[in-house]
Amino acid sequence: MKSSAFSVIVSFLLGSYVTASPVLQPLDSAQGRSAVRERSLTEGFHDQPGIPIDVPIGRTPTTPSATVSSVRYGTFKLGAGSSLGNKILPGVEKPCTDCYIVAMQARLESTNGTELFTDSGLWLHHVIFFNRGRIDLTCPRMAGERFYGGGNTRATRRWNNHGRWGYSAREDERWDVVVELMNDGSLALDATVRIDFEWVKANSTEGQKYREVRPIWIALDDFCGDSGVPVKSVTESFTVRTPTWTATVDGPLVDIAAHMHDAGVEMTTYLNGQPICRSVQVYNNSAREQHIVGQGACKDAGRVKTGDQLFAEVTYDPRRHTLVTHNGTPDPVMGSDGVYVGIE
Repeated sequence: MKSSAFSVIVSFLLGSYVTASPVLQPLDSAQGRSAVRERSLTEGFHDQPGIPIDVPIGRTPTTPSATVSSVRYGTFKLGAGSSLGNKILPGVEKPCTDCYIVAMQARLESTNGTELFTDSGLWLHHVIFFNRGRIDLTCPRMAGERFYGGGNTRATRRWNNHGRWGYSAREDERWDVVVELMNDGSLALDATVRIDFEWVKANSTEGQKYREVRPIWIALDDFCGDSGVPVKSVTESFTVRTPTWTATVDGPLVDIAAHMHDAGVEMTTYLNGQPICRSVQVYNNSAREQHIVGQGACKDAGRVKTGDQLFAEVTYDPRRHTLVTHNGTPDPVMGSDGVYVGIE
């Protein structure tokens, strides 16, 4: 995959946490349903206790005085065996303005509203949100601040588990979205990307208690590319380290979680040389064809201050899980760490 300012694969994602007591939260039945094959009924579930997962965003908000709403982005036509690489959607709709977004979740749907999983042939490789009104902390030349990334895991990213934190959406800031989809199936399909949001108005009684998070993207490349590196081995476990980023902000580390590809085991984040978070990848063990369905994350993982050093290491093990390949050649492996810092 070619690198560009818009092709950065973010971590997304995806709101599990490991600092609280282990509680297994299976995804709801609607999230495990597809019109194509029965196997998808187990695709959204896992049997790895000890890696809790944030509850998917439902119709009823879990945050006091919050609203849940969904926005659908684009209609994409994918022929059999085709792909859509980094389609840019400029100036997209926001769920709200002058508000704090406290949770986001990406889904892939057919045009009739049926959720699509890999058994349909379609993959939501990634969807990335850019705020053109802000400068990206780890890649200032990026076309805006990357503030959310979602993928085929469909997991929730939530920032208010351990305090009133959210990403602020403002009237005068433009959002762009980048989408990459793949169709490995034998049928042509139309699809749309749906994002579920949970948010509170900034001027409400509850919203006035909220403070802002800023995203820090720690990735395997130079922080400005596609976060991918070549596979080091197809028979043995291997580890790859990211470059080191010197912090330019101060505040609590509200949320950390990693995005990896299949065969990924975990991504460990280090602060000044000390490990502060292990984002373990969760697989759909009850399905015949296994894929990552969630990522362990860390909430309230300490504090960062200006001058601190952050980096991460990813571990892949093709002996335990199957690498993603096309035409017999392994795809580059991904490692992108989404770190959110609270601005006090």
